[in-house]
Amino acid sequence: MLLSGIVSHVSGQRQDVIDSLTLKLEQTDEDTSRVHILTTLCWELRDKDPKQALIYAKAGINLAEQLDFKVGQANLYNNIGLIEEEQGNYQVALEYYIKSIAVKDELGDKRGLAQTYNNIGIIHYYMENKEKVLEYFLKSLGIKEEIGDKKGMSYSYNNIGLIYDERGNTEKALEYYLKSLHMKQELNDNKGIANSYANIGNLYMQKGDLDLALSYLQKATTIQEDIGNKYGLVFSLIGIGDILGKQQQYSLAIHKIEQGLAIAAEIGAKEALKTGYGSLTEVYEAKRDYQLAYRYQQLHTTIKDSLLNEKTNKQIAELDTRYQTEKKEKEIQLLTKDQELQQLTLNKQASQRNYLILGALLLLLVAYLLYNRYNIKKKANVILADKNKKITDSITYAKRIQDAILPSSLDMDELLLQHFIFYKPRDIVSGDFYWVSELEQKIVIATVDCTGHGVPGAFMSMIGNTLLNEIVNEKRISRPAEILNHLHKGVLESLQQQSNGANGQQDGMDITVCTFDPGSREMQYATANQSIYRVHEDQIEELEGDYFSIGEQLEDIQLEFTNNSVGLQKGDMLYLFSDGFADQFGREDSLPDGTNKKYTLGRFESLLFDIHRQPLNDQKSALGSALSDWQGATPQVDDILVMGIRV
Repeated sequence: MLLSGIVSHVSGQRQDVIDSLTLKLEQTDEDTSRVHILTTLCWELRDKDPKQALIYAKAGINLAEQLDFKVGQANLYNNIGLIEEEQGNYQVALEYYIKSIAVKDELGDKRGLAQTYNNIGIIHYYMENKEKVLEYFLKSLGIKEEIGDKKGMSYSYNNIGLIYDERGNTEKALEYYLKSLHMKQELNDNKGIANSYANIGNLYMQKGDLDLALSYLQKATTIQEDIGNKYGLVFSLIGIGDILGKQQQYSLAIHKIEQGLAIAAEIGAKEALKTGYGSLTEVYEAKRDYQLAYRYQQLHTTIKDSLLNEKTNKQIAELDTRYQTEKKEKEIQLLTKDQELQQLTLNKQASQRNYLILGALLLLLVAYLLYNRYNIKKKANVILADKNKKITDSITYAKRIQDAILPSSLDMDELLLQHFIFYKPRDIVSGDFYWVSELEQKIVIATVDCTGHGVPGAFMSMIGNTLLNEIVNEKRISRPAEILNHLHKGVLESLQQQSNGANGQQDGMDITVCTFDPGSREMQYATANQSIYRVHEDQIEELEGDYFSIGEQLEDIQLEFTNNSVGLQKGDMLYLFSDGFADQFGREDSLPDGTNKKYTLGRFESLLFDIHRQPLNDQKSALGSALSDWQGATPQVDDILVMGIRV
């Protein structure tokens, strides 16, 4: 594991220290002492509660800027960079590191500069900018050796060892790891010792000495648990899982990796999530459980793409270039400052006269352009308003057609006596729709989320509705998995996707199909990238199906959907839904740190459980109120569909 720079004078994460600092913060006035307390609180909480740590850090920066307290600003910029880095927000982290360097350079803080150069090297490591990584690590090490910063040197030795490790030079890597470990042992740096044990363990795992690797990683885990270093603990648990997987102890391996992933999700460590998903993929492949291996490979790829997207790489490169350029420009400006002042004095009077003349001409030109543009815009607005009205009228008429294909209220009331439908298109027409039919005294229900929303989604919904009518009402098929198999084939044929392969256009839909027998209260179900929530005996559970979508194609794999069944009891609540509710962003004040994140499936599940005992109409109203409170003025991002059924 890479090691970042340290700015706090307090080591370890002791709850008594945090409590003492929190109390002291309440009793301290708005001065530099308060900035120091906020800085230390941020550092103590960075691995335990990163969200609260960021709140303290930003409060500290605001105060430090008001007081013009440069040391406090530099330390807090660096701490925020560390936290954002561990969350996988590399661009944001680099912006704060560059702010920190600018202040530390101004203060002549060599120790601080070395720490932040090290942290910038770590950003380039994660973004796979290999030519930059060693440059910054060596720059950091050079300063630390110059000022005799042993703790900083131990961290640099560790990071340089990692670079050699990745290049396949295990002997050189082990040499640097051991230099780092011995120095940390002299300094009694428990967190650093644990990280060294973890890196040495991973190295021995690569060499094939699994028993020795496991011994080092278990030592690392023990220390990390003792000091509360959740971020380091995640990687050690995943590493132990990797070793157990290689030893074919698959159940134990999965348990350890899942322990690590749970902590990673808790602290929002995206890099750790990516590593854990990759490890689970390998374990399930070794077990020959290819369905779960595929699922975790998808998760691994998704989070890796989000961390390594082209835009972020470009922005980070631009930030780094901007920093280097600004630094050189500052040096040039200092060298030529006297010449510029002299030239400015000589040209001042001439410039003032020229500016007055130029300003008068520009004012006349701007007045003419504004008047001309006003006339043009006035005409264009009339034409645009007419076009918009025609388009809106057409889409509104399309909504009438789409509404006509949905089951009527009478049909729904006849087939499903106790139910509600919360249906909220993002635009006038929707890519979400619901479908109900009766076949051989069984009720077939479907909730569907088509690719896209608005007009494209509405076209897909028409295709889906037509195919469901054909499969169930004409071909008389009621088994959910068979319905999905026929629907999958029908979508591929309708959209001519058969020849495109796994890399072609893959439009389709996510869908849940349930077939309910009122007599036996047995429900069969199959899902395509959706799930069902069931509340039974005051417990909520998720009924899962398949994780691929209708219309999705995988190379050399013939998709077949799985049929599931469950016995229901009177009073059970079922919830069928699309992903629109959980994916809705909230207003800026909906979270303590001022962000506007998604509602998430976790919150949605808790909301459904909280309201499940209420009358159905009240449940529908509660969903609307919760969505409105969360959303505020934030635009709706997707179509929303929730169907509740009481058995």
